[in-house]
Amino acid sequence: MKKKLFVIAVLLITLFAVGFSFACGGNTQSTDRNQDQNQESEPDKQKTLVGIKTEVPATVYVGEIPNITVTAVYSDGSEETLTTDDYDSDLSEFVCDYPGIAKAEITVGSINKTVTCNVVRDTSKPLRILALGNGFSDDCMAYFYEIATELGFESVDVYNLFKSDCDLATHASNFKNNSTQYTLKHRDKNTTGWVSAVNYNAARALNNNNYEWDVITVQQECGKSGIVDTYTDGNLDYIIDYVVERYPNVPIVWNMTWAYQSDSENTGFAEYNYNQDTMYSEIVSAVETGILTRDDIRAVIPVGTAIQNLRTSYIGDTLTRDGYNLNDKEGRLAASMMWVKALTGVDVSASEYKPEGVDDNSLTVIKECVANAVTTPYEITESKYKAQI
Repeated sequence: MKKKLFVIAVLLITLFAVGFSFACGGNTQSTDRNQDQNQESEPDKQKTLVGIKTEVPATVYVGEIPNITVTAVYSDGSEETLTTDDYDSDLSEFVCDYPGIAKAEITVGSINKTVTCNVVRDTSKPLRILALGNGFSDDCMAYFYEIATELGFESVDVYNLFKSDCDLATHASNFKNNSTQYTLKHRDKNTTGWVSAVNYNAARALNNNNYEWDVITVQQECGKSGIVDTYTDGNLDYIIDYVVERYPNVPIVWNMTWAYQSDSENTGFAEYNYNQDTMYSEIVSAVETGILTRDDIRAVIPVGTAIQNLRTSYIGDTLTRDGYNLNDKEGRLAASMMWVKALTGVDVSASEYKPEGVDDNSLTVIKECVANAVTTPYEITESKYKAQI
């Protein structure tokens, strides 16, 4: 009996040991399988896009296509130069057909970046400007040739199709009727100062010497420059259509003129209650409503803002010779410098040209006011030169 009980005990111990060993072995295998499954299910670690770098020329000439280099930056520190197939961008926005700042958006994945480039005219190429204007374009172009040539332009031809006090309605009528009421004023390297030829019509002026103009400017008569209805009554449309029919690829630019001097007695000033601030505000409003909304006007020359900026300096409200036409000193110099900057894109701060009666200090103030008008073309920027330098 004791022997039988001993055998049974041994069997139980053996079975328990085997069962325990099996249980331990089974848990180990299960743990190993779970670890393998976890390792298999863990995603592969991949580098992710964290940024983009762009390289764009700081400056290009009008008509050039800038080279853009786009580089992707990844989370592991690596970088990759991309091709145009690797990123989204409407490079048609990167328009370099006119001086100023060209912009385009680059998109890689979820990252966007704006790229910019300064566009200027090549000083080695001819510069040919035609104004469809009046006495105010006379003021604006007075020293254009001198400033542009001093800044390195090798060939400058500037023309003003002039009729005193000519507004948009009169221009449109003259163009329709082929009127020869105009004087064509001209300045280039072969003239000593400005020369004039009478009995011109618009078609003859536009076709002058078969020029391929770089810019053609348009403006409203000074007293009506703040009346927006005169921008939208069809006369400006006719003038632009007339020009585009003959020169479809030439940029048309608007010359934004200035408010009258505060003590002006010009009858046109009555439209603005003889208030200079009111007149300036109305001019800006008319341009914003009647010009900036158009696709057929390429740019605006903010002369009116440059003049108003200058009036906040120690030079003061002394920039005209008769209450509305600019004087031959600071007034015309500021307007001409504004034109050179707006129409060429070159750095006019390098100019040292001064007509008689303008000193170095006044030139410094004029440069400041022109630069501020470029930055903020439709708002007055107070000059820092409140006291004479």
